Amino acid sequence: MIDQLRVNDKIVGFLMDTLRSAKTIDEVPKMIMSVIKLNAWRERKSERLGGIRITFKTFDEFITTQTPEGLGTTVDRMTQIVANTEAEIPLRIVLAETDGDYSSHGGDRKSKEYQDSDTTLISTIQKDNRYIMRRLRKDQPELFEQVKAGEVSPNEAAIKANIRKQYLRIRMDDTDKVVSKLAETFDSEALNAIPVGINDLLEDA
Repeated sequence: MIDQLRVNDKIVGFLMDTLRSAKTIDEVPKMIMSVIKLNAWRERKSERLGGIRITFKTFDEFITTQTPEGLGTTVDRMTQIVANTEAEIPLRIVLAETDGDYSSHGGDRKSKEYQDSDTTLISTIQKDNRYIMRRLRKDQPELFEQVKAGEVSPNEAAIKANIRKQYLRIRMDDTDKVVSKLAETFDSEALNAIPVGINDLLEDA
């Protein structure tokens, strides 16, 4: 009879080994997919610790707990490794679904290592996306499923759900690109109003 908890430990062990080696780091997204799909991270019997049972309630706890119990890394590093791979959305979802102590304004109270890390643009985006996924799952389940399926991005879903306002990013060193971006974004009525608004600003200056 197959001992699933020992199988889980083998899968998690493979992930640990790939994380430690620069030569195999490209295999991490594939291993993360297996760990998430099979729920191997939740419970296992650790061969490296003499067969003791190890359990985790949240995925970020599994990531940040030191080896050999956990992966011994950070949420930031893991999400950067899987960025733009097939594991990016599943990782984002499992972090959102299993993080049970997330404040209403999006702060992470679970992982001290994560909380103490330097505030960077990447970590801000990650925290924001996790908050968005929780809001969607609770208030907009259809949009939540679309994000899970990769049909829309968390940002697009947040705008549709009125969780986030839509902003326009424009390169300011090229006026042609500014005009092109405005033309792509606004209808003719809004475009016609822009020169009027600019003239009003210049007159008031």
